[in-house]
Amino acid sequence: MENFEEIKARLKKKWLHYYKHNRQWINKYCQENYFVSVQGSFEGETWETGERSLDDKRFSEVHPPSELIIGVITALEPFLAQYWLGAFMDLYANKEKIIVALGLNFDSELELKKIEQKKWENQQLVLESEVILDVKNFPENHYLSTTDDK
Repeated sequence: MENFEEIKARLKKKWLHYYKHNRQWINKYCQENYFVSVQGSFEGETWETGERSLDDKRFSEVHPPSELIIGVITALEPFLAQYWLGAFMDLYANKEKIIVALGLNFDSELELKKIEQKKWENQQLVLESEVILDVKNFPENHYLSTTDDK
């Protein structure tokens, strides 16, 4: 049986996968409604996907409304609704606290950018290691000659 940290890690992966493939309608929904900062306050700014960078601190980290996330993860993980969500609802009337407890209070756009950046960095390390030439495979007297040695 999984411990709760493993469940949270799996929920995060499933949510990011779902978000990545459904970001267009999720972002449209958030533009017309609202999004929530990861600190739990409602933000009225425009949801501007793709314009936030990992280094840009002008934007607060945000996520879609808690109700949307809870609905999606209960569809992706039916056991969550069956075994866990009832207890969470009893403990936390505030749905944002449920998102925090499940470890889903992060900015999905920035998280996907972090994953892509890490993949790119790992790919660069592989490419760099492939570029290193083995000098032993070259003949010692491998020179360009200006004369014909026949």
